[in-house]
Amino acid sequence: MKDLKHLLYFENLLQEAQNELILQAQSEGKVCVAYVCENTPESLLNLPGAFSTRLRAPRTGSMEMATYYMTSFLCEYSRALLERAIEGGYNFADCLITPDGCTMMNRAVENMELLKALGKDKEKFFFEYMEIPMKADDNGLNLYTLQCKNHILKPLHEHYGIDVSDKAIRQAVAEHNRVCELIRAIGDFRKGDKPRITGYEFHVITLATYVAPKYLIIDKLEETLEELKTRGDSFHWDGNDKQGMEYFQANQPVRRQKDAVGHSVRAVYLYSGMADVAMRTQDESLKEACRTLFRSIAEKRMYVTGGIGSTYNGEAFTFDYDLPNDTAYAESCASIGLIFFMQRMLEMDGDAVYGDVMERALYNTVLSGMGLDGKAFFYVNPLEVFPEADLKDPNKHHVKIERQKWFACACCPPNIARLLADLGQYIYRKDENGVAVDLFIGSEVKVADGVTLTQNSQVPFGGKVSFKLSCPNGTKLTLRVRKPFWTDGVTCDAEMTEKNGYLVVEKVWNDGDTVSFDFAMPVRRVYASPYVRQDLGKVCLMRGPLVYCLEEADNGDNLHLVSLPEESEIAPAQGEGVLSGMTTLKAKGLRIVPEEGTLYRGAPCRSKEETQLTFIPYFAWANRGVGEMTVWVRE
Repeated sequence: MKDLKHLLYFENLLQEAQNELILQAQSEGKVCVAYVCENTPESLLNLPGAFSTRLRAPRTGSMEMATYYMTSFLCEYSRALLERAIEGGYNFADCLITPDGCTMMNRAVENMELLKALGKDKEKFFFEYMEIPMKADDNGLNLYTLQCKNHILKPLHEHYGIDVSDKAIRQAVAEHNRVCELIRAIGDFRKGDKPRITGYEFHVITLATYVAPKYLIIDKLEETLEELKTRGDSFHWDGNDKQGMEYFQANQPVRRQKDAVGHSVRAVYLYSGMADVAMRTQDESLKEACRTLFRSIAEKRMYVTGGIGSTYNGEAFTFDYDLPNDTAYAESCASIGLIFFMQRMLEMDGDAVYGDVMERALYNTVLSGMGLDGKAFFYVNPLEVFPEADLKDPNKHHVKIERQKWFACACCPPNIARLLADLGQYIYRKDENGVAVDLFIGSEVKVADGVTLTQNSQVPFGGKVSFKLSCPNGTKLTLRVRKPFWTDGVTCDAEMTEKNGYLVVEKVWNDGDTVSFDFAMPVRRVYASPYVRQDLGKVCLMRGPLVYCLEEADNGDNLHLVSLPEESEIAPAQGEGVLSGMTTLKAKGLRIVPEEGTLYRGAPCRSKEETQLTFIPYFAWANRGVGEMTVWVRE
């Protein structure tokens, strides 16, 4: 489907605060009335001889100057506006009218006025502040009416001679209502099963009406509405219609979605946004929708490595327990998005189960996506590799046998870099009572003024984790440490309780106090649900958060012939070469000795020989040349 005729026109209006329609209106001698909040009545700002524009700060980079005046705790929108104002980006405005709506925006506008950031060389420029009533009753209406008269109509008339008669107001209201009618009618085309306008297109058009003079944009809105009437009920994701609406997570409203479906990266980004909104609005139905989708992923649609999205077709979720190993997609970006989602679920519910999934994805699929030298990457993270098949089977062409320097769709390498650079924000969560530790990574965090927590961790190869607090003597602080899913016991040198999967140490601290935890880290045999057809009769090894695998470099080829008997003892060992510093696993296994003969025979091959098996961390595979690899082994 073709782009809307005026889409680029609307997009261009959003590229600069002073767009071409503002310039045109000012060239006609009209007064530019800037505003910053929806509580300002737009219709009164568009009286004959005047027009409104809602201030924006497109392409904002650094906000250092604004942060100096407002601190980093205030919202990015208010700081971005102040930054742009200080830079002189709003000198085209003839006045600024703002409501007393929120403290953050109040501070931004007050600083604009104190710094004289607007109105330079404009003799008639003025700031006005409106008080907004808290209740929609008669008293509130009377207050709002009075505020509009004193802080909009009166100053516009006195400073610029704007007509504020009833006739002028009715004209402005009629113009405003026409814009609203057009936007509503355009938006109605979003409601069909196959909408004639995309959400992006509608968003751009709507936003453009806030930043451009109303009288100059009405004709484009009218033409767009007529265009939509004849655009047809075509599916606006041409070329992807075979995927269906599930591919876009658009099959039903999010609160009614029960299964994780469609493009896996897009899905977990959507779920992250859902969790953000749920937390900020305290919407319990949306919170429960997030929990439902989490359970769909973690209990039925996630690889043991934390990989998600099992099929190449659409890089998507498929159906419950469909987790093939040799054709797994498990895009690196999907696991990173899963970490984003889990972080927000931790903030929302504070349950350790989300930290367990976050840790699983981080130490396995995410790390697997990058070579040990940091110079090559996987887009796809399979759990079984047979190089000849991956090179010759067209159904496996997406599986790479060695990491690539780059990709045509270059999302995964920079996404890994972004995650690792921001890793600090995933380790800890702070609140008024103390700090929660979600990941065991050596680090230091400022908990409060004069209070710093230092973590020393042996994870993922050892289970000892210690914390040291630098603080004034007598500091009361609660330390909550996630009890990881991979331990079967923990010792601690401090008194502790357990809540929601966290080990809680609540005490009065003196400077230099330490608390140490020793998490038992046994080698664990892990079995998939019997409904995972590909893994039935097979076992996977884990130690700590790490999934282990067999690689041809240690165990020879034809790894499908190898088995790990249930009675075999498994012992940790030190890695060598590029695996130096890592813990590997050693065990006695069995290997079927193939009998030469016909393709099919009347009896199974019963000849087996003992073999020494070496398991390495999954994230470290494919760093010693091309060869076979498998996570799941016959038992």
